[in-house]
Amino acid sequence: AIADLIAEFELDRSLINKPLQALVLVRMQDLQVRDYAMGVIQSERLDFYIELWQSLLQIAPFGFKAGPATILAALYYENCDLENANKSLDKALSENPEYGLAKLLRRVFAAKWPSSSFARMRKELHPKVCEYLFGSTMAS
Repeated sequence: AIADLIAEFELDRSLINKPLQALVLVRMQDLQVRDYAMGVIQSERLDFYIELWQSLLQIAPFGFKAGPATILAALYYENCDLENANKSLDKALSENPEYGLAKLLRRVFAAKWPSSSFARMRKELHPKVCEYLFGSTMAS
């Protein structure tokens, strides 16, 4: 579903397929799927992925915002936009104050970790997530 959403968004930078959007939002409740979605992000295309996750977050109903908002926060931080990174974390934590990744990112941002560390962590984590989800290390 994540790959299909990315492919749809690549066509004209819009999300049209409502059932696909709903499927992605439901599946994002699974932390492994959320981590997979983070892993397919390409650092050289941060603007594209920021726009994609902004679009999905805008249509997400309450109860389904924490995952997309947290991914968006990480993207903003990697793009050196701390203000929007923190605003996105605020959205995630206002919906779910115990959302683990959002709480972790809040500490990471406060510690001023290098933004470049996010791409490195994604690269290291993604094969493990793919192995868990698919039984292989598929790239996307």
